Amino acid sequence: AEDRRRVKKLQPAYHAAGGQLHHEHSMRDPQGGMRHFHESWIADRDEQGRERGVFVLLADITERYRAEASLRASE
Repeated sequence: AEDRRRVKKLQPAYHAAGGQLHHEHSMRDPQGGMRHFHESWIADRDEQGRERGVFVLLADITERYRAEASLRASE
């Protein structure tokens, strides 16, 4: 349910950007910890330019978030 709400909220930005969207978000994992993700949506278009689907690329960037937090704490 949470994912559906997030996707529905992002759809206008995706369409306004011409079928491309890049953003980061966080969510709890089953153990209660936080996971951080970079997500890209890219339209799959046919020869006439009509959207026929969406490629969604998801990268877990949790370790990057942890390294950045550690760096800030050490400054």
